[in-house]
Amino acid sequence: MQRVFVTVLVSVVVLLGLTLSTVSRSSAVIGAAIQETPTATPTPTPTPPAELCPTDSATPAAATPTPGWEADIDVRPDASSAAFIKPRDVTGDQNLYLAIWTLRPGTCIPYIAKGNQKDGAVILMVQQGIIDFTAERYGDDPTVRVYWGFVSSDDGLPYAFGTPKRLYPGDWVSMDDQVWFTFTSVGGESAVVLKAVWADPPDGSGCGGGCK
Repeated sequence: MQRVFVTVLVSVVVLLGLTLSTVSRSSAVIGAAIQETPTATPTPTPTPPAELCPTDSATPAAATPTPGWEADIDVRPDASSAAFIKPRDVTGDQNLYLAIWTLRPGTCIPYIAKGNQKDGAVILMVQQGIIDFTAERYGDDPTVRVYWGFVSSDDGLPYAFGTPKRLYPGDWVSMDDQVWFTFTSVGGESAVVLKAVWADPPDGSGCGGGCK
């Protein structure tokens, strides 16, 4: 009877050892796979760049845009949920929509404007007037691309972040992901900018078309 008990005990120990060895090898494999699999990077929320628009402070880095700048901009359509559509084959929250911005001469749309913060792709095209456009990286992702082109351009030219780019009627800018950007109407007439967006829809939090 004792020999039988010892035999059973030895068998249990051997099976336990094999099981632990298998679990250990499996854990190692899973751990290696996790280390080798790139992890998704959440959209960063860094501090905005120093504003280029007129501010309420002598220290641009700590300033906020001069209150009332929204009054010099007309956005159409005015309703936050107008002129956008969600394609059938898209599984995420992104929508495609269009907005037309009219800026009086001298009007500057700041980095922090809700209409300039889109987690997605954006195309701007100047229809009338002249604007100065500047963009900065939103995070540390080096793959974000911004291009600009003339009315007759077949291909876009890479944009150098932080460098003001003057755009005339027919010129355009494209961004394939979220960046900080600002632009100013610098001509003698109002600037009209067409804006196509492929991103999460406006949140409709009381800013109407200004969220676009």
